Amino acid sequence: MPAVTRFVLCLPDLDLSFYWTRFRVQARVRVTEAGFRLEDVPVRSTTHQCDVLAALELGAGDVLVLRPLERDLPALVPHVERLHAAGARVLLLGDLAGVPPRVVHAQVRADHGEGLARATSLLARGRPVRALLLGETPHARVDAAALRARAPEVTHLTIAVPCTSSAPDAMRVHAQAQAAALLAEGRLGDGDVVLAVEDVLALGVLDALAAAGPRAPRLAVAGFGAAPDSLRALREGRLALSLFFDPGVWLDALLATLDAAPGGRMLLHAGMVDAGNVDAFQIAHATWLVATLEETVNQARAARQAAAFLDAVVENMPAMLFVKRLPGLRFEFVNRERARWLGIPRERILGRTVHDVDPPEAADLDTLSDHETLASGTIVDQPVTAVRRAGGDMRYVLTRKIPLLDPNGQPSHMIGIALDVTERELAEQALARRQQELEAAHQALKENQDKLLIAEKMAALGRLTAGIAHEMNTPLATIRAALGELDALVTEYAESAGDAEVTEEDHRQIVAEMRQCATQATLSAQRAAAFVRSIKHHTRDQGNEERVRFAVVPALEESILLLDHQFKRQRCTVRLDAPVPSLEVTGTPAGLGQMVTNLLTNAVDAGAQSIIVRAAESRAGIELAVLDDGAGIAPADLRRIFEPMFTTKPFGQGTGLGLAIVHDIVVAQFGGSIDVASTLGVGTRITLHFPHPGKDP
Repeated sequence: MPAVTRFVLCLPDLDLSFYWTRFRVQARVRVTEAGFRLEDVPVRSTTHQCDVLAALELGAGDVLVLRPLERDLPALVPHVERLHAAGARVLLLGDLAGVPPRVVHAQVRADHGEGLARATSLLARGRPVRALLLGETPHARVDAAALRARAPEVTHLTIAVPCTSSAPDAMRVHAQAQAAALLAEGRLGDGDVVLAVEDVLALGVLDALAAAGPRAPRLAVAGFGAAPDSLRALREGRLALSLFFDPGVWLDALLATLDAAPGGRMLLHAGMVDAGNVDAFQIAHATWLVATLEETVNQARAARQAAAFLDAVVENMPAMLFVKRLPGLRFEFVNRERARWLGIPRERILGRTVHDVDPPEAADLDTLSDHETLASGTIVDQPVTAVRRAGGDMRYVLTRKIPLLDPNGQPSHMIGIALDVTERELAEQALARRQQELEAAHQALKENQDKLLIAEKMAALGRLTAGIAHEMNTPLATIRAALGELDALVTEYAESAGDAEVTEEDHRQIVAEMRQCATQATLSAQRAAAFVRSIKHHTRDQGNEERVRFAVVPALEESILLLDHQFKRQRCTVRLDAPVPSLEVTGTPAGLGQMVTNLLTNAVDAGAQSIIVRAAESRAGIELAVLDDGAGIAPADLRRIFEPMFTTKPFGQGTGLGLAIVHDIVVAQFGGSIDVASTLGVGTRITLHFPHPGKDP
């Protein structure tokens, strides 16, 4: 068994004051309730206190409550340091000069100054008074300046010489001598107030008044402590007031400091009590007994209320709660929701097993999961289970099962919490079916979009083919004509061989004409070869989307050249405006060609007669703009021009993918952006923005 933490009281036992008597009585109850073992070690003198601490042995976590008999007691300091080093927590009541702050877990002092200020207010009753302060002993001290601030009724405050002894008799004699001297000097008169930090000091003042005889002034004397002689003086009317701090407040403060960080300092000023002109022992003890009984009754009432509240919560919770008792796994408790869900009165469920209330298949599954939970010894969350109830309807249930262990660690009960999640499960199933339908529709849409994309590419290929045919026909026709002329010249030259009428000059003229035909054929062939090379460069690596750094202007020239036939047919002029021929971008050359081809084709389809392709540097990178004087785009259509399959062309003349492809390429392959400005009847400007070549998209 682990050792119980000790709680040692090392307090003065110099008188039978109510305060310390009640402190010890209440400590027996409160300290024990807090889980400590109380040890009361009362001390009678400074020597006795030093001897007690020297013999005391404490361990880690133990508590020492120490009230030094004198504030300046160096002999105590080594013992306090030793006990702290052993791991004990030292709670200091009052002051002890010379003790290092690190060895004191907490220090609690009583604010006697507030009590004396309250006493002044009660005794002065609103009139200005003179006061004598007996405010310092070895274990109590009142700040005179603070008292003046708290008690504005005091017009003149006399401060007595501090008492250096902690013995009650010595303190009483000290106070009597101080008061007698002031009486002899005439410094105390009728209506003056005497404020004593200890009751024994107040009693010493009363002794001085008694010795002065009938000529003694009438003084209002107040003290602290509720000692037996003070209570008698109260009943006799000689002592005006005796205050004390509620011991329970002290004990609460001490116990609270144990939960706080070490090094705390607390000034106690709450819980102050007036002993009054009655027997404080009997009244306080009776009050304490009544309070204890009331606390017990209140605790029992609170326990009943908590049980009723818990029952209400369990009975009204929307979840099903049931408890089965081992070994037979018979129902010991079911809440209202469980009985309602089963459709069986609660009295027909309790004491029975699940086989008596559920269909056989559901009962077998539930019993199997019970045994699995008991074997695991931990909380088990079952997956959603389909259960067919006795009425025949199918429900879905989510259940958590918890094995409840007895003091020996063996399972004694099985607790189950279940939720009917049928609506959620059916909704999830419907959602899953809908998701499958949407995925199928999306796949079909994607396939159709791919087909449309192929159609768009085929249309572009058709336009490209027409341009190629036109561009190739011209040089081929020239070559064919030149070769035909050359063939005729060769025939003529052959027939003239040996003819005496054909001169040398005629032969040279025929050769010159033959060379001219060959030159025309060669130039036309070179033009066709150059055109083929441009086509090859424009269409190379169409399936390769690897990003490279390349020149912009040649790619633009090639795209314009490929559509030259279409421009001529539509009587449209195209001008390339590129002041810096060395502009470069990072992306795919084929992608740039496709974008420019789509933009130029759209401009021609919009009826443009003039198109400008402009490439220039910008602050953010490279800008490529296509400007036309075509029909323009309506404002309502501008928001949708990049949507796939959106077109304003007549049915069958456009797929609606041209600008969508441009948008996708400039973003995905170049890391750029696109914007459009258009005015109906004026024209359109489409600008592609590319980052600097060295910057990743």
